[in-house]
Amino acid sequence: MRLIYKKGDIFEKLVEGIIYVQSCNGQNIWGAGISLKFRKNFPDAYQIYQKKKNRVGDGYIVNHGKYLIGCLITSEFYGKLKDPPKKILVQTYTALQNMFQTISEKEITIYSPKINSGYFATPWDATEKVIIRACENIDKKIGWVVWEF
Repeated sequence: MRLIYKKGDIFEKLVEGIIYVQSCNGQNIWGAGISLKFRKNFPDAYQIYQKKKNRVGDGYIVNHGKYLIGCLITSEFYGKLKDPPKKILVQTYTALQNMFQTISEKEITIYSPKINSGYFATPWDATEKVIIRACENIDKKIGWVVWEF
């Protein structure tokens, strides 16, 4: 499995059947950066996320009409209280495994930004390795497209 990189806006042309994945905090807030853009593009998904008791390591899919939103709870807090990068990486792996368990399809396509690399300040190359390892350890065929602005 390898990641495919595309330049552009992940939200410019939304595609049905794609799982749009982002990293989230355990405080039920999509308040800055790419999370704020997810909130504006998928307000119903945000409301569902807010009502959940999100714990670090949770990973799940939220239906937003025709679109699927993957929420990976990779840090308990955000801002100055965010978890350190090493902890975020471990929690990303766990969240991915948990999300994959909720998906019954054998083939899926995921679109994501460079998760964890913005306000969670975790090096993208380390997160990329975690994603690849998590995808190799499941019985699904995954196509993963990373969108770079």
